Amino acid sequence: MSDNAEARGLVDINEHDVVENSRGELMLVFDGQEEQPGGQPYLQLSAKRAEAILHRGTGHPMRLHHVDPEAMERLRAVDAILVAELKPNPKGGAEDVLHNYVAAIQQD
Repeated sequence: MSDNAEARGLVDINEHDVVENSRGELMLVFDGQEEQPGGQPYLQLSAKRAEAILHRGTGHPMRLHHVDPEAMERLRAVDAILVAELKPNPKGGAEDVLHNYVAAIQQD
C-alpha cells in the first residue's frame, strides 16, 4: 500500500477482474477482506484515473488500480454491480467465495 493510501485508510487491490455474463450483468472479483461487508456498499468510479474505490460499509475502503478502459466504460453504463470477494487459496486452484453482495455505482 502506498504512503498516501495508508494515510487515507485505503487497501490497494492490484489484481481484480470485471466480468460480464450473457445478460450484460457485471461482476467484480478480487481477493477480499475477512470482515463481513455491511451497510450499503458502493463502487466510486474515478473521473480522471483508471481506478475505483469500493466502499464496503465496514472495514477499509478498497482501491482498485488499473481498471481496464473497456471495463470502466461498462461500469459507467450500469447502476450496480455484483461483487464477489474471494478467499485466496495458497495452494492454488479454486478459491472460496468469502462474501458476495451488490454495490451501487457512483461516479465522480
